[in-house]
Amino acid sequence: MTVKLLLSAFIAAVSVLAFAMAPALAAHALAPQAPTLSDGAGQMIFSGANITVRLSDSAPSMQFSYPGQPQLAFRMQYTRCIAFNDTGDGRYQGSEALFAATMAGAQWQNERFSPNAGSGGGAVGLRMRATLDMVEQERPDVVPPAGQQGGQTGTPPFQPRTIASALRITFTYELHQYNGTYGGPEVQLRLQGGNELKIGITVEPLVAIPATHLAVEQSLSGGSESGEGEFQLYGSEGPVSARAAVDEKQGDQEMMHSFEERNSAQQRIGYAAEANKDKGFYTWVTGVEARGPAGNANASMATSFRTDGTSLKLYGSFGLVTGASEYYIDPTIGVVPDILDDLADAVIDYASAHRQSLAVGGAVGGVLSLAIVLVKGAGKKGDSVTLKDNRYYKGERK
Repeated sequence: MTVKLLLSAFIAAVSVLAFAMAPALAAHALAPQAPTLSDGAGQMIFSGANITVRLSDSAPSMQFSYPGQPQLAFRMQYTRCIAFNDTGDGRYQGSEALFAATMAGAQWQNERFSPNAGSGGGAVGLRMRATLDMVEQERPDVVPPAGQQGGQTGTPPFQPRTIASALRITFTYELHQYNGTYGGPEVQLRLQGGNELKIGITVEPLVAIPATHLAVEQSLSGGSESGEGEFQLYGSEGPVSARAAVDEKQGDQEMMHSFEERNSAQQRIGYAAEANKDKGFYTWVTGVEARGPAGNANASMATSFRTDGTSLKLYGSFGLVTGASEYYIDPTIGVVPDILDDLADAVIDYASAHRQSLAVGGAVGGVLSLAIVLVKGAGKKGDSVTLKDNRYYKGERK
């Protein structure tokens, strides 16, 4: 009987509070926080309703997290653009590298702009652009000429060639207040306002690149209390787990894996801050838009990956198309909100501000406190939560 009475009182208390809070919650849902872009010490800070992104102003490197939770920051940085000759599968395999452009240390030009908000509301944007040299890479599979093998005296050291001003690369970042779409006329994907940072990457070869393919290298890390990155890769064979702390090598040779794309226009990797619970994500569009004076063409993105002991290395590869002057890539980063936790915080904030006007009596007030504790506790557990009408799901994709 006691349990039934407690349950009845719990339902009554929540019903009363929900009725009282309905206008405030509706206003909050209809008017989420407008995004802002501010200057920090050596960084640009995007702030949205559920996400804070700290972007270096001297490299395409960023940390993103829930507002006020920097200890669980997810990290992602673009590190190199690699030219290679493909051996058949369209994916970069490590030993294929011919030339590489390093993004750290380049002279980046930053420019703010106002994105088209589409569905209304506010939006903030930033462009970062740099011109990069490409440096020849030493090939472990290239055998020195006869008489210069085995480290014999007189073997000339490797002297890499440099292609000056080989390519220009532009990163475009956008944070929107409301949900929208992106991906072009043929592919319409949903962009989550306040949760998700849109990234556009334009690669422009300025000279003839002596290779068949380019690969953009990025490093993903962080997102757990220990600081070790744990990831879920959602490929065609189901989720595959990867731990950044594992250095995947066989001797001196890096081990590379193929990311088997799902039959979808968009692919996804989850930052698993807790066991089997994604709290952040990185997505990319499978197609690459090859643009040129004669029109645009579609090129496929093929992805490979490995872990190096500190991060998950991801390589998005695409073939160079005759007549194309630039290539456009379409990724995003974002956070997965904890709905129960956010609701509990809203309940607590509202109750604290309206304690005198909530005429629920001492008994119901006590049960209301219990209700808040129960809801708050539920939000802290690692239970699976499915977000309907949203393309990000816990566990198996729907």
